[in-house]
Amino acid sequence: MSTENDFRVELKPYQQKFIFSDNKFKFLKAGWGTGKSFALIMAAVRESKMYPENLGIIFRKELVDLQDSTIKDFEKYTQLKVSSHRDIMLDNKSKILFRHIEELNNIQNINLGWFGIEQAEELDSDDQFMTLFGRLRRTPSSMKGYLISNAKGHNWIWNIRQKGLYDKNNVRLDSHIVANTFDNECNLEQEFLDSLYVLEKAKPKLYNRMVLNSDDEDDCSDQIIPESDIRKAVARKPWYITEVKKIVAMDVARYGDDKTVLYALQNNLWIDEETYELKNTMETSGYAMRFMAKHDIKDIVVDGCGLGAGVVDRLREQSVNVIECNSAAQASDPKRWRNLRAEMWEHAADLFREGKVSLPDDPELINELSLVRYKTIESNGRLQVESKEDIKKRLGSSPDKADAFVMGLWAIDKTESVEVKDAWATNRKKFAYQWSSETC
Repeated sequence: MSTENDFRVELKPYQQKFIFSDNKFKFLKAGWGTGKSFALIMAAVRESKMYPENLGIIFRKELVDLQDSTIKDFEKYTQLKVSSHRDIMLDNKSKILFRHIEELNNIQNINLGWFGIEQAEELDSDDQFMTLFGRLRRTPSSMKGYLISNAKGHNWIWNIRQKGLYDKNNVRLDSHIVANTFDNECNLEQEFLDSLYVLEKAKPKLYNRMVLNSDDEDDCSDQIIPESDIRKAVARKPWYITEVKKIVAMDVARYGDDKTVLYALQNNLWIDEETYELKNTMETSGYAMRFMAKHDIKDIVVDGCGLGAGVVDRLREQSVNVIECNSAAQASDPKRWRNLRAEMWEHAADLFREGKVSLPDDPELINELSLVRYKTIESNGRLQVESKEDIKKRLGSSPDKADAFVMGLWAIDKTESVEVKDAWATNRKKFAYQWSSETC
């Protein structure tokens, strides 16, 4: 396998400093679209070519991100193929490993010449960084560490930046390099740059963090739906309705401690709900059909992952109109969202912000909606939401109610109107007339 291909690109100053600086540890904290991953990959290849029989590791927290993002980027930029064992051997016998957090104990007995950490802000502490630091023992090699990250408030990376790392001669070992999205504006598509204007208005804190590279603690929240928007939606009454759409949303229990949740929605307004402990496919389908009949609703959206697939099949056998939702499926705009789950939660956040949702005063639902976070947001600006499994590990429970409600908000637009109403005639007995641009 040849590795003699040259990488002839014009590096930005912050990329040059990250790759070629003499500091032992280089931290590149930068916004979307700044080429952080490219800089890390070029540093890794350079280290491996400089010293024959070198050994280095590119580390990332989660296996799925390592496989779907880190390794794919490496193969794209280098045109080299990573093996099924997640390693690659260069012509000079230097080897690069790709590993995740659960494999960190397996490197205790190897001597590294260098290491890189991608999306270092994903890590909760400096434990993994210090472990890799302790494995820099290979000679001859540069024994350097390279870390790239997004801003995330005053986290462990920020603390190192403030305090510094010093050797016994009081020589500082680390350099911290920063860049925001507009530092690489000339290489970004205009469509992407235009989308940042929308983000700045809709989600200013996210914009400050992911575009302007802000370390402000107030900007580092990963909460998708602000709690203030959720609280305002409790018991909100519909004001202007020209058509009526209805749907039942169903999140099917996958594990013994999960719940099957059924919500009935009318125009983003909560009507009713039922929850059940784990049931078999036949029972779950029967409960869903009874709930639909109770509210005279013809459409149901079902999470088709896991046991939900059997429920979808059973309902369709009974001629029920099912909208199947696979949260891992491709989003309608793959450049904007990592998958359908991210698209649905972003859609829900927009509806809450615009005041178009009404919730019951249910502390469990309110809490779940406010606790779901963005996962690490990709350098190309695609939004990703943490999975149910990640939430369960973090909180000890699954956000079944929140997922069902968000799924209903996404699917209700896919249903046909069941009737059209005169909005003023419908609401005049409940509300005093008030001027509104929508009623003019």
